[in-house]
Amino acid sequence: MLLLGVMPAIADNEAKSDYYFMEAMRQRSLGNDADAESLMERAFELNPDPASEIAKSVAFARIATAGNDTATFIDALSRIDRYVELNPNDSYAAVSLADYYARAGLIERALPLYARADSLNPTQPTLALRHARLLEMMRRPDDALEVYRRVEMREGKRTQLTYVISNLLLNQKNDTIGALAEVEALTSALPGDIEALTLAISANTATNRPDEAMRLAARAIQLEPDNEPLHEFCIQTAYDLKGADAAFDAFAGSLASDDLPEQDKSALLGFFVNGMKVNPTDEITPVYYKATELFEQKFPENTSGMILRARLALLERDFERAATELAHASALEPTVGILRSEQIRMLVLDNRPEQGIAIGEDALRTEGLTDITEVRLMLAGAYMNIKNYRAAAETLRPLIDDPDLDDETRAEIISTIADAEQFYRPAEEVAALYERAIALFPSYNLAKNNYAYMIAEKGGDLNRAEELITAVLNAGERRPIYLDTAAWVAYRLGKYGPAIGYMDEALALLRNEDPEAEFMLHAGDIYYRAGMSEKALEFWQKGLETDPESKDLRLRVELKRIPE
Repeated sequence: MLLLGVMPAIADNEAKSDYYFMEAMRQRSLGNDADAESLMERAFELNPDPASEIAKSVAFARIATAGNDTATFIDALSRIDRYVELNPNDSYAAVSLADYYARAGLIERALPLYARADSLNPTQPTLALRHARLLEMMRRPDDALEVYRRVEMREGKRTQLTYVISNLLLNQKNDTIGALAEVEALTSALPGDIEALTLAISANTATNRPDEAMRLAARAIQLEPDNEPLHEFCIQTAYDLKGADAAFDAFAGSLASDDLPEQDKSALLGFFVNGMKVNPTDEITPVYYKATELFEQKFPENTSGMILRARLALLERDFERAATELAHASALEPTVGILRSEQIRMLVLDNRPEQGIAIGEDALRTEGLTDITEVRLMLAGAYMNIKNYRAAAETLRPLIDDPDLDDETRAEIISTIADAEQFYRPAEEVAALYERAIALFPSYNLAKNNYAYMIAEKGGDLNRAEELITAVLNAGERRPIYLDTAAWVAYRLGKYGPAIGYMDEALALLRNEDPEAEFMLHAGDIYYRAGMSEKALEFWQKGLETDPESKDLRLRVELKRIPE
């Protein structure tokens, strides 16, 4: 008699569960995912049948929301596993489960699931390719090839499919002849297909058949002479097969083509000099120069070659040549500010800051000048180089309220103004500029360092200076310049132990370099105050060797102490 009471209750629960399930589906369709999940969980509580659609839906939902909860994820995965076991023909659930297993590296569990889904859905190439890929991962090349062949029989020759088959033959069966035969069959089936040809070029390159690869490259260019990326591919192929001179010949051929516009040829030059993958041991720079000169002969008004030659000269530390190339480019394009700013930079690096200043001032008078911010920043740097700090600050001030600047750039400009103005304005006024820059860009470590150093040198709140430089070091910026500031701030606070620690760390980082004289002065003063006068004298003497004109260092060496 008891069973008669239980059966209606079970049926009632199943009916309620179905209702909650349908309502969950409706809520999901309306985009109410949270309500849908809650209803689905309620449906599952009423009918926890592991073979039901409800169980499947709940399990997948739990996986989606598990996040870093490993226990929930594993429990949900086991429920899907159980569901698939009870519903082996549900390919969607089986493939989803297989995907989870494959991503977790459990290939042995994923493989039979893909295999069954593939057998149940023989017209779905995606499933077959997943199946074959796992067979490859299991080092079962013959079984994988059988699946690939089945797809190819149904779908016909396809470049991507031939690619995976030829790779499998090369990498797992060491069958070079078979791999090339696959590629040749593809190009025969698709004689005008550029993707098929590029695959054939790559295959012949990989199997050391340079002449055939070059023949196919010429054929590809003949088919699509206006395809700029294809020209890049063929130039790279020529380099890979026969070296820099062959790549140059391929570039020259592309440059002579009537099918490519000047813009594409300029892009090809950029690829040849900057984008081509080359052996780092090859002496290729002369070929780069040769390419830029050939380009300039064909397009004398185009500045691309000049700019690239300037970059090459910069890599060789030939600042004079870099500046000359940029001057030539600027003469052709006087309103392009970035050319002027780079020209200023090269002149400063070549110890000709006054010429850089003249270029910068002329640029600012040029109507329609672009990249004005970059020009002003570089010009201000040139003024700083000759210690004309007022001119540097005045050059930058018009930029402060530029509405087009982002906070980081505005902070850089304000901080640079502060760097200049600390030489002729009261420290408390300059401090306000540094504070403004840091408020705009809180992770601007250079501003924090320079501000802290100014306080240590010119007076101010040393506790604020310590806070600033500590934040820089805590951010992982333990560069010698920052450690020197930390040491100098600690010194000013009378914390000689920490000061020596920072200074020793900085010196260790500079062990292969010659530190600046001011750095040696700081080190000597810190060691002297810590009671190590002989070591202090060594630092002062090294500093004086670097800067024989330093009165501060000379006086310390003569007195063998810090002057009172």
